[in-house]
Parts: sequence; structure tokens; C-alpha cells
Amino acid sequence: MQPAESNGLALDTRIGRHYGDVFEVERSHTLAGQPGKLRVMLFRNKADMARYDDAIALGQSTGSAPDVNLVRRGHAKVGIGVGAEQQINDDIGVFARASWADGKTETYAFTEIDRSVSFGTLVKGSKWGRTDDTVGVAAAINMLSPDHRRYLQRGGMGVFLGDGKLNYAPEQIVEAFYSFQAAKHLWISADVQWIRNPGYNADRGPAVFFGTRLHTEF
Repeated sequence: MQPAESNGLALDTRIGRHYGDVFEVERSHTLAGQPGKLRVMLFRNKADMARYDDAIALGQSTGSAPDVNLVRRGHAKVGIGVGAEQQINDDIGVFARASWADGKTETYAFTEIDRSVSFGTLVKGSKWGRTDDTVGVAAAINMLSPDHRRYLQRGGMGVFLGDGKLNYAPEQIVEAFYSFQAAKHLWISADVQWIRNPGYNADRGPAVFFGTRLHTEF
């Protein structure tokens, strides 16, 4: 089921009209004696969504900023994602992912990303006597579709974005964390993120965020 409205908590129960399709294929393999996986995922979401070009056209005809709230009707959003995971040895693993959505319609379920590439590595703490600790480092580049970009550049507002006039640049992120096993079933992670062009705006940032996570298992 899709949300009843863009990024809303309530779900649209008219599943015969509004719904999401997901098709995913996963293949496990062994490379140099180490396990790995490849995945390909296709999706299509159908809902009452606004097209950015419709909002832009209405804004031009009325002399106002484009507004997705005024042009919602039945549309579909489609996209694809690919990913790979590979264990290098007993302590090190790497991953890479890429995704693409058509970006013609407004953000409907979660965040405003139309294209993305990410990669990173996880390292267990065995080398320094902390087998259940983990260090992770990753990087990501997020991008907007041409239609999405034009909508924001003309003063349109999205679920999370809206600068009045967007000086577009891809959003670039580097993240690192250390997960420390504090007790048998408890992990505490310290995290830092560096973001260049936050919100796809070259006039902003870079920005640095620090975080702490708690994880427990029973």
C-alpha cells in the first residue's frame, strides 16, 4: 500500500488503484573463496502524485511559483536499483549500490533522491582484540532528475527541499562510524557525517553531523 498523501503515515487502502510493485532478483556467488551477493530491484509506485512539469506549467500560466499540491492525479513512478556485497576476508567486507528513478513525479514515500551511487566497507575489530566491534566507512552521491531540479529552481517546495531558487549541485556524503560492544547484547556506535552541497544547494554547507546509536539484541 502507498501513503494516502505524500510521506504521510496513513496508508491508502484502495490497493486496487494505488499500490507499489517490487521485483527483486538476488544471486549469491563465491569470489576467490569468499562469499558475495548481487541484487537487481525494479519498482513501480502508483498513487495520486503530481508531475513536476504539470506544476511548472501551471505556475507559468498563473505567474506564480510551481506547487505540486495543485496538480495531483493518478501517476506512476518507476525505478531500478542494483547492489553488490563482497566479503574480502573474515574481517573485511565491501559494498556498492546504485539507484535510478524517473524523477518525473513528486517524492511520495521517503526522501528526495532521484539518482544515487554509494559504496563503502565494514571492518571487524579482530585485529585489535575486539571481535564484535565494527568500523564502517562509506560515501554517497545523491542527485535530482532534470524535472525535479527545474521545479525547485523555479521556487517550488518539496517535502524536504525548497530554497526559493536552487543553485543545484549533487549532494556528496562521507560517513564513518565505530560500533563498540559495551555488553553482551549492547552496542554503542559513534557516527560522523560530512555533507557537501546539503539539500543539493551549492550555496550551502559543507555541513558536519555527529550522532550516537544504541543497538541491542535479545
